[in-house]
Amino acid sequence: MYKAPGLELMLFGIYDQNLLLQNQSFYPFWLASLLCELFGSSITIGLGLCLLHVAKNSRVFNKKLIHIIWLFMAKNIIGEIARFLLMLYQFRVIPVQGDILADLPLFFLSACRTFVYCSEVMFVVEVLCERCMAIVFVRDYEYMKRVWLEWIIFTYSNLNCLIVTLAFHFLSVQQHNFMFKLMLPLTLCCIIGTLIRFNNKISERLEKFDIRRYSLSTKFQVVENSKALKILQWIFLGHSIFCLFGSCLFTIPNIIFENETPELELSTACLEAVQSLYGVFYTISLLILIPPWRRKLFDLAQIRRRKSCRVQFAYSQPKILAVSPAECDEHFNHLKEIWGK
Repeated sequence: MYKAPGLELMLFGIYDQNLLLQNQSFYPFWLASLLCELFGSSITIGLGLCLLHVAKNSRVFNKKLIHIIWLFMAKNIIGEIARFLLMLYQFRVIPVQGDILADLPLFFLSACRTFVYCSEVMFVVEVLCERCMAIVFVRDYEYMKRVWLEWIIFTYSNLNCLIVTLAFHFLSVQQHNFMFKLMLPLTLCCIIGTLIRFNNKISERLEKFDIRRYSLSTKFQVVENSKALKILQWIFLGHSIFCLFGSCLFTIPNIIFENETPELELSTACLEAVQSLYGVFYTISLLILIPPWRRKLFDLAQIRRRKSCRVQFAYSQPKILAVSPAECDEHFNHLKEIWGK
């Protein structure tokens, strides 16, 4: 919690480790969480930057879906960088001044971390909406850009994340129990409702869809949608489990324990560690489920080089000497004598 004259804000992505250092029973768990967080953040940022380069010009999925995945990975990297900067405030490397203008970077970094957590929940909604549109506009989805569709999905998702972020930071202090009791049901309703809506939409389209009426390119698009959904279903499953687990790890301790208690600070430390390790799990899962990205990343990192055999041919040009006409006549006369015998 951040306290300034006339203002109280709830911060996120930062905790008071001094309360844990004073408690000998919690200290080993906090140290393990911190080491896991540092390891996960480093791998997430390094591997994530490479994966961003790989996925930027990929054609494994439709461009709209690639943009959603790419932006999600970029947000995760930004969130991990924000957490590293928040550690400078947490360990008193950068002192907290107690003035809202002087501590504005602290609030901005904390809000950025909150926004990334909300984006992880909305990622499921974004991808499922995009896949629904791929089925609705199946005839020409690959050929028509439909930039307005991307703008609608991104605006809806980011606007919801922004509203939740501001509500958390400004209203959690006054409505502490209400806000945290509301977050978990909202997460559950968001994920379950989206999945049910997506399943109903797919069933409705399949009942009305007659593939014999469409061209070969449309049939190919249907097959591509099916392949994409088979790949994404495992990502959705793991991501949904993480969202539910992270929401429980965040909301339940805030409901049970009071502010500025060692138990609550330890739960926040564990949440940050889980978030960093999830970034590693997510990027590795993408590499396992999408072989073209894995091969391109290996080529980029020069882990697996294709051996090329270079054969050099040496061409020897015969020397051409200038021959006089008399020598030519002598040569042909000699041949005539031989053939005359």
